[in-house]
Amino acid sequence: MKHLISVILFFISTETAFLQIKNSTISNIEYPADSGYSIVYQRLCITIDPAVRYLSGSQTSHYRSKKNDLQHLNIYLSNSLTVDSVKHKTGMLAFSHAADMLSIKIPALMKGALDSFSIFYRGIPVSSKWTAYHMKIHDTVPAMWILSEPYGPPDWMPARMSLNDKIDSLDLFISTPKAYKAAANGLLVSETNDDSLTTSHWKHRYPITPYLIAVAVTNYSVYTDTIPLGSTQLPMLNYVYPESLETAKAGTAKLVPVMQFFDSLFIPYPFIKEKYGHAQISASGAMEHQTMTFTTSFGIGLL
Repeated sequence: MKHLISVILFFISTETAFLQIKNSTISNIEYPADSGYSIVYQRLCITIDPAVRYLSGSQTSHYRSKKNDLQHLNIYLSNSLTVDSVKHKTGMLAFSHAADMLSIKIPALMKGALDSFSIFYRGIPVSSKWTAYHMKIHDTVPAMWILSEPYGPPDWMPARMSLNDKIDSLDLFISTPKAYKAAANGLLVSETNDDSLTTSHWKHRYPITPYLIAVAVTNYSVYTDTIPLGSTQLPMLNYVYPESLETAKAGTAKLVPVMQFFDSLFIPYPFIKEKYGHAQISASGAMEHQTMTFTTSFGIGLL
């Protein structure tokens, strides 16, 4: 038995080392089109109705110039989405949007200088098996979710594509009709209501690549498991279809000791100040979005 465990741990450590080498190589790839600046903070405000293939929103980015005399910013965004305006503290900025690339003329910046801009956009996300924006019906109720890995972010938001420049800090404001709840990365700060919409504010204070930013919206039932990790009680926040609630509760309860085991075996859970969680989607398999895995079901083999 001890020999078997040793063999398993050997293969795990070998695979981990391989992935670290592979990922370190991939992370050095930089898209030439969007080099020259680094995103420090981003705020995304979007309005989504899971029954309608349409979104509108704004994205504010605070960035730092990586070179002298930076005068243009290039950002990937699908041509299926329309940019209404790009705003700066000095006024409107000139831009062009073609071939899935948004090019913005900015006031010149020196290396190391900070600035910000806001993009206002809207449109119908492309519908395809391989795009990021997905919609489906579960138990007669509309649902939508984002699966961006690896090249999908421009399908639903303006995005840099370089893997070696993570966004340092993120806020998401997701407005949906009141019948629905929105799941996303980080901590849920608030849910506020107006006449017809609920706006969920999620904040994430760990570096994140654009393809790991994710949103899911439907009539979720929500519950929390607690994972004791040392002196920390880590919340495991679960957004599940109402018809799957009891099955989900049984499955996520079994994950608690698994999380504890891996936390003790390798490194501490890396997002310990926020959460772990799940949002149910109608796809196949699961996707490990940062702090919130999107999953189709709750068997321990998948979780």
